[in-house]
Formats: sequence, structure tokens, C-alpha cells
Amino acid sequence: AQFAREILNVQESERRRLAHELHDSLGQELLLIRNTALLAAKRSQGPAGPLADIADRASRTIEEVRTIAYALRPQELDRLGLVRALETLCQEMGETGGLQVDFSVEPGLPPLPPETQIGLYRVAQEALSNVLRHARARRIRCDIQALDSGWCVTMADDGVGFPVSPDPMTREGLGLLGMHERVRLCGGDLEIHSSPGTGT
Repeated sequence: AQFAREILNVQESERRRLAHELHDSLGQELLLIRNTALLAAKRSQGPAGPLADIADRASRTIEEVRTIAYALRPQELDRLGLVRALETLCQEMGETGGLQVDFSVEPGLPPLPPETQIGLYRVAQEALSNVLRHARARRIRCDIQALDSGWCVTMADDGVGFPVSPDPMTREGLGLLGMHERVRLCGGDLEIHSSPGTGT
């Protein structure tokens, strides 16, 4: 368990480094390219079409870089904390899939260690991704409550559901297995309740 925890910590550290490199280095270079093209287009005596195209393409690429950097390491997690990061994740996933999102938080949640925070965020990310890919849901709900010295996070959808095996090791899909492993390494428990036609 300690070895697996160390591997996840190294992965998250590398993700953080890559996110900063993408945002700070590549993002700034693209911004310079865009601004240079816009300035040249403004000063140009002839048609500015190609320069405007370069500026437009650079703008779109900047947004793509930001999206990738955010997926690697959400800035809200570092700047605003886990609750806000989870709320933003739910809202963005909901908008992507055209879903209604209900998000509620019980006040007075106990603090969580950094490795537990990122583990919980990644589990929520995988759960929401599964909803978008498989559930055909109209609505998702995320409730966060205090539980002893930790948190209880409940995520539910009104989608098509699926048959749940009693043994998580026999479930198809690396996503569910990865969720179980992350929660286990954080010292928690993951329960998945679903059946065809009932949501998850």
C-alpha cells in the first residue's frame, strides 16, 4: 500500500509540474505569438487575413492548453480548496453533458490531508466522466457531509444504471478499479449502488 501511495504521489507531482509548464511557459509563448500577429495585422498596409488567422488559431490553442493544464492539475484545488474544486468540476461536467447539477455541502467539514484531497478529486472526476460517457443521465447530484474525522461524498445520477458485481476486482473497466484503489489508499471506503434502469 505504501508503494502504491508513493507512485500516486509521484504521478500527481509530475502532473502539477506539467500543468505549470503548460500554463506558464507554453501558454505565455502562444500569447506572444497571438499579440505579435494582432499587432502586425494592425500595422499592415495590405489585407490582414493571414495574420488574423494566426492570431485566431493562437487564441484557440491557448484555450486548449488551459483545458489540458486544468485536467492535469485543477487550479481551484490549490487556490480555493477541495470543495470549490469539486463544485467547479461538477458544474463544468454538467455543462458539457447538458445535465442539471445539484451540489450541496454540509458546513464544518474537517480538513483532509493533501494526498486525500487529490485522491478524492480524481475519484469524483472519474465518476463524473463515467456519467457523461455511459449513463445517459439528465441530472447529477453531489452531496458532501462530515463523517467522523473525514468526509462522505455521495454522487448520484438518474441514468440507465448498470449491474454491479459484489467483488470490485471482477468489475470491467480500469476506471472503477482505479477509483477503488485511490479510495483504499486514502483509508476510505467506496460503495457503488446501481442496477439497470435505476441510475447510479
